[in-house]
Amino acid sequence: MGKNGLMNFNSLQDGIDKMASNLKRNYIDKGLTTIPQIQRKYAPVGAGNDPTNLNSNWVGGVSKYYSMFKR
Repeated sequence: MGKNGLMNFNSLQDGIDKMASNLKRNYIDKGLTTIPQIQRKYAPVGAGNDPTNLNSNWVGGVSKYYSMFKR
């Protein structure tokens, strides 16, 4: 998301670069280096904007894809 809604990129690589930059600046540089640590900031369980408790599945879902890409 950008200031005016969804962001658009000229390429998939540009989108990945932007997300990686955001991850480094807002999480890694602040000492949040594990998936559970990032989840507590990005998608906290019990958040007011998560009325159906989907955030409780965030760590498992992200961990699954992380394992796939790590290979």
